[in-house]
Amino acid sequence: MRLRVYYTRKGDLKFISHLNTIDLLQRTIFSTDYKVAFSEGFNPHPIMSFGNPLPLGVSSDFEVFDVEFVDKVEIENFINQANSYLPEEVKIFDAFEIPSNSSISKAFTHNLYEFRIFTDLKIDEIKIDTSDLLIKRKKKKKKREEIISEDVSKHVEILSGFNMTSDNEYELIAKLENSTEKIINPLNFIKGIFEKYNLDISIYDVNINKKEMISEL
Repeated sequence: MRLRVYYTRKGDLKFISHLNTIDLLQRTIFSTDYKVAFSEGFNPHPIMSFGNPLPLGVSSDFEVFDVEFVDKVEIENFINQANSYLPEEVKIFDAFEIPSNSSISKAFTHNLYEFRIFTDLKIDEIKIDTSDLLIKRKKKKKKREEIISEDVSKHVEILSGFNMTSDNEYELIAKLENSTEKIINPLNFIKGIFEKYNLDISIYDVNINKKEMISEL
């Protein structure tokens, strides 16, 4: 039986690596009463697959992994057992059976992000235009890294821009592509927005939270 599992990653655990998150979730699965299926060969490993890595420092209301079990799983009981092992910052909120040929990379195409920005600058009057939006990213080339700029205007959409909240913060909500064709890093995206509008705002004054994973197939 193959399950798709949705979970959160919040609080201080937004600073743990993707590999550490995988290790935590594997140990969680092993703590339940249900036997995980293993691959065959010389180096067997649990049959689990994960969504694209969440950048360090980014929290999430919606992460996903797939796991295959040897026998049928009582889903509600599985969720309760797993959550009793997990820390408060990481919790499973849904799980359901999927076909064996279903893949995470094909199931979702975009991520919905909320950016909370702390600044004394007056930015709520800026009408964000993502045309000709350039972001910088690192690219490995012949064992060395170089910084490249690319136009990502076709891969991002602003749903709500620089609105003042009741907490005197600015909120920006954007849909960023996260497909097999293009992955937009939310840190690079918000840096690109700041550079486009010449905003002297540090990335350390921004809280980023992934709200949802979306399919537009």
